Amino acid sequence: MEKFEKDIAFLGKGWAFPPRFSLSKPDGVVMVDGNEVPHPENLRLIVPIIERSLYIIIRTIRGTRVVQPTFGCNLQPFLFENITAQSVALIKKFIEEAIIEHEPRVILENLDIKTAYDAAQPNADKLGELLIQLDYRVITTNTRYNYVFPFYLTEARNRSL
Repeated sequence: MEKFEKDIAFLGKGWAFPPRFSLSKPDGVVMVDGNEVPHPENLRLIVPIIERSLYIIIRTIRGTRVVQPTFGCNLQPFLFENITAQSVALIKKFIEEAIIEHEPRVILENLDIKTAYDAAQPNADKLGELLIQLDYRVITTNTRYNYVFPFYLTEARNRSL
């Protein structure tokens, strides 16, 4: 088995997100895996599979999966909360723990959370948004990537107080 096939095998296979179904599939579920990568020499195309997994981990509320009750992050309690240094530190801790526990294909090298603290900043329309930047390394290829995940603390953007 050549190196690329070993990398693909390690990266695994899983449900497409959002879940999709097809009558042409034997079990009806649309799956994603590394075999969708068109050019074996271009391993960076595998990264969207890992980023999809990171997205699912961050967006899933802990306790909502019956079979895996510890899967996910508990970010929902932070919705509509004031952004403080303590809350940012807790969010960072929850994300780090979830990725370490549930995404064995990567090593998290850095996690940075950018916030907009006050309405006087140039992009005040982003006041309720946290930008979560994950710098990680894919273990099998030893390549570094980053992923920026926007997390909205307030959903009502077009309302004036």
